[in-house]
Amino acid sequence: MKNLVKKIEAEGFVPQLWVGFTNETHITEVMKEHPDIVISDETDDSWCGKYFLDPTHPYVKDVYIPKFLEQLKQWGLQCIKWDLLGETHTALEKYHNRLYDPEMSSTEIMRQTMEYVRKTLGENVYICQCGAPGENELRLGADVFDAMRIGRDLWHWEDFRNQMLYKLCSHYPLHNVMLYCDPDTLI
Repeated sequence: MKNLVKKIEAEGFVPQLWVGFTNETHITEVMKEHPDIVISDETDDSWCGKYFLDPTHPYVKDVYIPKFLEQLKQWGLQCIKWDLLGETHTALEKYHNRLYDPEMSSTEIMRQTMEYVRKTLGENVYICQCGAPGENELRLGADVFDAMRIGRDLWHWEDFRNQMLYKLCSHYPLHNVMLYCDPDTLI
């Protein structure tokens, strides 16, 4: 990855990695070794994976996410697109009683995790929130992220209306005021 990052930069581009710190699409070695970090169950199945990790668990907070971030820094990445924050928040709400620390609200957990990632990566790493925020996600992380994807993927005309037109009208006035708003939609 480090060599790939250098090659991309040599071509005049900024390499970016799409990450999801709190979800997995399949059982990993880490999850086998620490099954108590997984809060969701086999019945959840979406394109982003059925496994959501507990950001309040000491292993996730003190080992897993820091190791992930250290790897990004070693590779020399200056830009990440952090996806699935809305889905993670939903999983935290749905499985709140399974959390290591259920005393914290889902919003507090997300906020704490986002602030930790920002502090660890530093202000020089460009962080884009990907997850087509609703109002909660927008308010939750706008001051942490440099950019935010404001629309979801489009599959039908109704999606275009809701995820492109509505989001442009409701969120785009924040563009270059609060953060960079990216409709991320191909017409």
